[in-house]
Amino acid sequence: MDLAASIIAIVEITATISISCFKYARGVNRAAEEAAALHKQMGLLVQVLVRLQQPSMSAEFLKELQPAIETCKEDLLKLQKKLEPAESAKLFQQSLIWPFKKQGEFRNASARIEEHFGIFQKAVAVSTLEIAADIRCACILSNPWYDLKRTGSI
Repeated sequence: MDLAASIIAIVEITATISISCFKYARGVNRAAEEAAALHKQMGLLVQVLVRLQQPSMSAEFLKELQPAIETCKEDLLKLQKKLEPAESAKLFQQSLIWPFKKQGEFRNASARIEEHFGIFQKAVAVSTLEIAADIRCACILSNPWYDLKRTGSI
């Protein structure tokens, strides 16, 4: 699967997870806070993924991110599967039960998402710094006095 398709798949999975979170928040008293936090994480993850798809991101750099993107996708698919009972409960008029019962289970899932977000956010920052450095180099090459004028020392 190519990179763009992987990112689109992740965005689609985050949408499904967010919808499930909303259903759990409405249907399970104890889940509201955790479901809201998970929903917020999904939104942040989508925002950074959209920035990864900007034309300014180099193809080489994105290729290096491919393993991280695939790992993120796998983790989100596991999370999506864990949250699936929200759909089946609705069909059978059953009450929802928050699937994160074991202590630390939600925290672990949340930490994994936070890890992915951090990796992608740093990738965007590095790309931005590389672009800024390229611009600065272009300015210096086109005008050798650029750096000296900017810093005020000759």
